Amino acid sequence: MELYCTICPNQCLMQICVLNEADMTISGNRCSRGMDFAHQELTCPMRVLTTTVLVEDGNNTRLIPVRSRKEIPLKEHMKIMGILKKMKIGHKVGKGMVVLADAAGTGEDMIACVPSDVCRPLYMDIRKELLKSMMDGTSEK
Repeated sequence: MELYCTICPNQCLMQICVLNEADMTISGNRCSRGMDFAHQELTCPMRVLTTTVLVEDGNNTRLIPVRSRKEIPLKEHMKIMGILKKMKIGHKVGKGMVVLADAAGTGEDMIACVPSDVCRPLYMDIRKELLKSMMDGTSEK
């Protein structure tokens, strides 16, 4: 198997031969970090998770960008996305504020990337009304 290392600018193409989970040979890396990266990628891939969450403050509904503080196991991403998809925060949010603590038991928090004030409001109700009127045939032409 071949794998590009993304830890440093070298972007080494490493060749990996897996005999079993504990025994693998790695070649092609130019630094020791490549070996750690390859082992991590094959046993438990980790990524920073980024997505959006709904915030309703007053009459405005906004989507704010959120991310995990650090990398979390890739296998937990869909579970966390399911939790965040159902969330609706009922107050203003500041940059760095914890939106979801200990996301899916990973020990990592999901935090807001920007304050909710800088995000543009969504006009969901207007869109719903327009769509309904189009379906009813009552929209202005």
